Amino acid sequence: MKPDFLQSELQEKKKFYLSNIRSTCTNCNGEGMLINDDHRTYVDCPVCVGKFEKVKKYLDANISTEYLFLGLPEVKKVYSKECYDAFEGLVKKINSIVPKYGMLFTRFQDEYSYGVTTAGTILVKVFVRLNVECYIVNQTDLIDTFFSFAGEDKDIAAKRAKMGEYLTNVQCLMIDNFGAENVKKDSFANNKFMALLNSRKINNKITLICTDLSKDQLMAKYDDGIVKFLSMNYLNFQIKGGDGKYQRQASVKFENEFPDIPTLTEYIKTPSKPKQVPKEEKPSDDTKAPLDEDFDRTVDLIANDQPNSYKKRGKFNAKNPNRES
Repeated sequence: MKPDFLQSELQEKKKFYLSNIRSTCTNCNGEGMLINDDHRTYVDCPVCVGKFEKVKKYLDANISTEYLFLGLPEVKKVYSKECYDAFEGLVKKINSIVPKYGMLFTRFQDEYSYGVTTAGTILVKVFVRLNVECYIVNQTDLIDTFFSFAGEDKDIAAKRAKMGEYLTNVQCLMIDNFGAENVKKDSFANNKFMALLNSRKINNKITLICTDLSKDQLMAKYDDGIVKFLSMNYLNFQIKGGDGKYQRQASVKFENEFPDIPTLTEYIKTPSKPKQVPKEEKPSDDTKAPLDEDFDRTVDLIANDQPNSYKKRGKFNAKNPNRES
């Protein structure tokens, strides 16, 4: 359960988002309220409330507002076909794969690569829809919970300790910007980080890690203990972008938010398909509504199929993902 101070912070975030929805609503003209037929009492604007209800559970997981409306159709435009097919397969088999292994999303060493954070966030959305408590934390904020300082205010120290305990025990934790912190090999922070990952693994918690670094860069930055732990207990999904007009559009649209990408082909072998000349596509002018229908159908299918199957089960068979040994 989230500590009280964290719930308060997230509540303020939700209030701010709701106020932004109301300010642009044409149904209530920015008032957020509509007058009843008796002309004396008021009711909340159903349009504002409807939009807010669709996303508030994601705000509770600390998902950035920039990622609220991104789903499979969006990443399909920027991922390579092989990468997208593997990622879509991962989303559909999320209950049988992710709880057994941590997920490490890294960038592919490629000129066009976007969507590391997006990939992790989409998985968090799926788990939220499956009623799994999730939280997204930046790596630098996570490391901040490892320290205590002499002469520090007791309330601040207590908050930091409670936050560290929550991040260790929350059922699904996504760590973003892994590798962006400025720490040395074999440092106190790295040792504490290793202890957190190990504790989460022992207690069967779901952990997703997103990094702007490639696998080789991670090996150069961290000590052998962390690298070995990640290689043995995490599936490294290198997201690779395709070469096309959508990538050039994405570089402008996403700016620096979406680093290079990883792929699951090392663990889920997908038959290679002959290359085809891509057909020319006209960019769509319509704007996707929150949680597009395709993404909703995919998530609902998973939720209806195995709503409570995120607990650890048999060993994952890398050669045949549909079998468990």
